[in-house]
Amino acid sequence: MPTPRTPRKRKLPEEQGTPTLTGNTKRKRNSIVVPPTPLTPSVTTAIVEAIPVAALLEEDILPPCLTFDLEVAKQHIIAADKRFKEVFIHLPCRPFEVLDVVHPFRTLATSILGQQISWKAARSIVAKFLLLFDPSLPERGDVPPAMHDRPFPTPHQLAGMDIPTLRSAGLSQRKAEYVIDLATHFANGQLSPSFLAKASDEQLAEHLIAVRGIGRWTVDMFAIFSARRPDIMPYGDLGVQRGLLKWVLASHDKNYRLAIEPKKLPQPSVEEDPQAAETTDPALQEGDASAIPPIPAETPQKRKKAAKVESPSNAVHVPLGKPVKLPDGLTVSQLKSRLSGKKVQKGMYLTPAEMDALTEGWKPYRSIAVWYMWALSEESP
Repeated sequence: MPTPRTPRKRKLPEEQGTPTLTGNTKRKRNSIVVPPTPLTPSVTTAIVEAIPVAALLEEDILPPCLTFDLEVAKQHIIAADKRFKEVFIHLPCRPFEVLDVVHPFRTLATSILGQQISWKAARSIVAKFLLLFDPSLPERGDVPPAMHDRPFPTPHQLAGMDIPTLRSAGLSQRKAEYVIDLATHFANGQLSPSFLAKASDEQLAEHLIAVRGIGRWTVDMFAIFSARRPDIMPYGDLGVQRGLLKWVLASHDKNYRLAIEPKKLPQPSVEEDPQAAETTDPALQEGDASAIPPIPAETPQKRKKAAKVESPSNAVHVPLGKPVKLPDGLTVSQLKSRLSGKKVQKGMYLTPAEMDALTEGWKPYRSIAVWYMWALSEESP
């Protein structure tokens, strides 16, 4: 697992913060099997409950299915960059192959509760928050029942809660206001699982950002990991920017070798796995400081030279490939300079326009390729 990091404390903006995207729970009921393909090992997936002690209504969830053919998506990406073939064989794209039921209200609410704090602190606050609605639950989050097996309040229950009571569970004034605003949006029908499933990517972003405490980074993470949207590019995420820089540079310099470390891939979150990584929004975007899903964050600091280390034995080595076409004005020398710490603007390694140009061949399935960018590491030649 990624080494836990203590997040930097930062004042939350007035209208946005961002959350810990959890909510895919793990109590097994039935199973569905993703058919094996030449590139995809057989994967058995548990369909789980989002609200364990209450009847789970169909209209409360995002169903465990894709809106596109994953094998077609993989072959499309391989056609654009053959290096992905080896990656797909050894590392299935978990968010799109292990299809859990998602309860979006719980996912988004828990994300707000966990923003800008460590995983342990987030689990503690979530446990105390749930205790407000069910006094029979334990106050601690590290004792049975597991966090994902504990009942979660409905939007109407949370919308009717007062801020002083929420603050007694350890929430800040802002977080209390944020979760109540989210609950109100669900309670009055402005947001619903049905809408979130059917809305376009643009509509999804517009309606979620209208909720206090949710910003663009959280929208992108929710779209990839919960709504399983196929063509999301999180432009503001420093981890994705650095990974894409490495991926492109390796295609131009045969001495610059890469590997993908499985432990660095996005992991389960606060309610699901006590070994989940602690992290803040890798992008450290103003107004959007989420902590979930836990993605290995790059510490934004300047380095004289990128350190190259021996890859773990289970790392997947990225093979050599055809050079990725660079957009006008971007050179291999500039890629190396930026990777060393010289960012182009506003703390970014790549501009949105550059990211679009470099991943043009991945469209309309960029989400699948993006998942691997977080886990790229440099190898010793």
